[in-house]
Amino acid sequence: MLEIIKIQAVLRATMVVMEEKVSWYAPEYADQKKSTDWYIIITILGISIVATAIIVGQVLFALVLAVSIASFIIIAARKPQEIYTELSSEGIRINQNYYPYQGLVSFGIDVHTNPPKLVVKSKKIFMPYLIIPMDPHMLEVAHDFLLKHLEVANHEEPLFEKLLERIGF
Repeated sequence: MLEIIKIQAVLRATMVVMEEKVSWYAPEYADQKKSTDWYIIITILGISIVATAIIVGQVLFALVLAVSIASFIIIAARKPQEIYTELSSEGIRINQNYYPYQGLVSFGIDVHTNPPKLVVKSKKIFMPYLIIPMDPHMLEVAHDFLLKHLEVANHEEPLFEKLLERIGF
């Protein structure tokens, strides 16, 4: 009889832990198929900007620009990865990175993007927002869970992020 009570206690504890966590997988970004023309246009623009920097005598700046443009093209060509997100009673985990609630201010869910995004305002100066892709089926569950830990605010994805998505990055 004592064994059954111990097993029931362990099961109840496991269920409580599971209820205190919400997790999902979502693509890093919406996969936009880029045509060969897109890559040609970006390459021509990049070469033009680098050539302009060389003409005005800024060789080091031209080198930095060339590396940056090559990096953008490489990043744009890769497929989106699956991002694992876990909301717990202590904080938010995004893949291997952990953000405790003490360093976060508020959250909002931007449903006007594909996929929907959880936008969390941070107290950090150099990383003011966490933009987290969401599973569309987890919107209400995540919202209700985060209400216990953070304030709700009308956060949207920053304009620069929207601009990059619009041009295909």
